Amino acid sequence: MNGIRIYFRRTIILCYWYNKERLFGVGRTAWASILDVTTAELPVEKDWCLCVKSGRNLHEWLKGHILKLKGTLMLATSEDLATIQGLRLKNSEKSKMTRDHKGFRQLLIVLTRSGKVFALHTGDGQIAWSLLLRSLRKTEACTSPTGIRIYPWQIPHHHALDENPSVLVVGRCLPTDDGPGVLSFIDAYAGKEFDSVAPTHSVVQIIPLPFTDSLEQRLHLLIDANLRAHLYPRSPEALTIFHREMSNVFWYSIEAENGIIRGHAPKSTSVNEGSDEYCFDPVDLWSLVFPMESEKIVAWVTPKLSEVVSHPGELIEDQDVMYKYISKNLLFCATTSH
Repeated sequence: MNGIRIYFRRTIILCYWYNKERLFGVGRTAWASILDVTTAELPVEKDWCLCVKSGRNLHEWLKGHILKLKGTLMLATSEDLATIQGLRLKNSEKSKMTRDHKGFRQLLIVLTRSGKVFALHTGDGQIAWSLLLRSLRKTEACTSPTGIRIYPWQIPHHHALDENPSVLVVGRCLPTDDGPGVLSFIDAYAGKEFDSVAPTHSVVQIIPLPFTDSLEQRLHLLIDANLRAHLYPRSPEALTIFHREMSNVFWYSIEAENGIIRGHAPKSTSVNEGSDEYCFDPVDLWSLVFPMESEKIVAWVTPKLSEVVSHPGELIEDQDVMYKYISKNLLFCATTSH
């Protein structure tokens, strides 16, 4: 290897790729192989209660106050003092299970290779809940289930007091890209799988779209091994939104072994056997071919949908050069030269 060359190309796909293997310590066996991570806002604090139940009943509340009184009167034993210190840490501001005004406290939703999902509180690192997904368990129809990615599914900004946010977990039933895909929908606060989609079309790429329906569910495109795009959620409203915005939707495919990058767009509803109105055939828009004798594609990445990009200055140079802080519609590609 003589060096690394970097290329930028404009596209519309907003996915991300990063090193996740060492996000947490591997002391816990379930975290030894982390597949993906997303975040969820903590619930807002109501005037009369907390949206997340703390699990403390009246007896525990009285017991805590009695211990604090014994500590004030210097009657507490060493065990009482340890319990009091634990209560103080539990009730500290940073460990509150409610949303703070600056947004520092959040839930980290972690998907592991074992098919387990964890929610961690960013204030103190404690596990809020954990869940072993039913949809990623081995069955006759799904012989080698594994997770792929996790994405925010529903973020109820306008109904934050009435509805909980949820996340989407995408997996597949075989270790190969053409294996049937499975979908799971999880309540981010309760840690319960409230819905799932049985093994269906293959999934090689997941594209969160910048559109939401009236329930504030984000539209997603799942690209199968034949580059057909499948729309989720599968509802008439989502289909109407997608048809209206279809001219602004694009994605890419990379054949790293052949050194080819292609850009695609949805053309029309698929006419293939087994397809429905939520499946769309692709049309090729552009292609980029790297010389195999000198360049090898080793990595690629695009900005996250939630990533804020801005620049305080004014672009006065070449208007065709649009860097990451100016345009989110970039594809970053790294190659090695032989």
